[in-house]
Amino acid sequence: MAFNFDECIDRRHSDSYKWQKYAGRDVIPLWVADTDFRSPPCILEALRARVDHGIFGYGAPPTALSEIFIERMRERYQWDVKAEWLLFLPGLVSGLHLAFRAAVHSAWRWCVDFAAADPALSGDKLLLMLCNPHNPGGTSYRREELMQHLAFAQTHDLLVCSDEIHCDLLLTPGLRHIPFASLNEDAAQHYPYFAFKRASISPA
Repeated sequence: MAFNFDECIDRRHSDSYKWQKYAGRDVIPLWVADTDFRSPPCILEALRARVDHGIFGYGAPPTALSEIFIERMRERYQWDVKAEWLLFLPGLVSGLHLAFRAAVHSAWRWCVDFAAADPALSGDKLLLMLCNPHNPGGTSYRREELMQHLAFAQTHDLLVCSDEIHCDLLLTPGLRHIPFASLNEDAAQHYPYFAFKRASISPA
């Protein structure tokens, strides 16, 4: 099936979030993974058939979708996936949140289970990725919890990359963000690899 990738489709007057965010400004909206290519005819035909049916109740993923996915993984990556492993979700973030809920739950906050993580390290790991505040779990780590991260990194001789891009988005009254590098001199000097980025908050 041939596709025309040179066709220009003007979406500026549609409900496109991508184009509406900076409407009227001299900005090319390349900030979100949303292309301006028309959907393939087979997809449009399937959607028209569903619309013509006229009823939109709760649906279940078709069996064929699992079969197609399993076959694709086998052909492309030589990876045998079992149908019972598959769970279809409405988006990536909901999947990340579901995976994160498998971690330890403490006082209605999601925290790292260092006791479970410790035996999993074999001595060849180099980096500890820290997301504070955590995305998508929402946990803003307290000082004693960050000290646990530091102690874990020291024990296993790990560099710490602290992603703090959401540090300005705390909504809990009285809660303050604690940069990992500010814990003490050891955190500042011996773990200098940080991805510390302040979130830019503006009326726009």
